[in-house]
Amino acid sequence: MEGYQTQVKHFDKEDIVYLFLNGMGVKAEKSRILDKHTDISLKKILKALPDTRQKRL
Repeated sequence: MEGYQTQVKHFDKEDIVYLFLNGMGVKAEKSRILDKHTDISLKKILKALPDTRQKRL
């Protein structure tokens, strides 16, 4: 993944780690830090979506 870039502003390696752990089944409710960072990471992705897509979610 060296050199990979995304159009999502301020999306970094930590965001990928938190989303990956959540996707693996590491339950966010067992860790407030994981819960907080996962939520922030998802919000970054949602903000990058076009307005028409945001309204559907």
